[in-house]
Amino acid sequence: MGKRFAGRTVDADAPFLGAEFWTDGKAVTGIVSKIFDTEVERKGVLVKAKAMVLLLSEAIEVDGEEWDRVSVGNLAGIKMAIDTAKDENGKPLGGGILLKDIVTLTCEGRKKAKKEGYSDRLNFKLEIERP
Repeated sequence: MGKRFAGRTVDADAPFLGAEFWTDGKAVTGIVSKIFDTEVERKGVLVKAKAMVLLLSEAIEVDGEEWDRVSVGNLAGIKMAIDTAKDENGKPLGGGILLKDIVTLTCEGRKKAKKEGYSDRLNFKLEIERP
């Protein structure tokens, strides 16, 4: 008899940490367990972005529930932090975040939108430890 596998939706459930979650100084740390593509509509334009699931080092509360894993990456400020990440020698991250990377995201405040009707941008400090 061959191998059998089973899976459950609830075992993959990980809420997105949207803009309403982040406040200045708020941080999360976790191991990247999954990387996936997202599509977000902004001002009528479909924007594609990479996102990741983090297995958190400490559980957090999201919408009144405690979670040990979350999804992040669909905010412009996170993408910008990933795009500018460099190692201690100034070498760019290149290739992006990888599975098993240990990621810490810290909110460093908001930049007010210059145009009416646009959202403020959240700014992030990103730290990656690659085992």
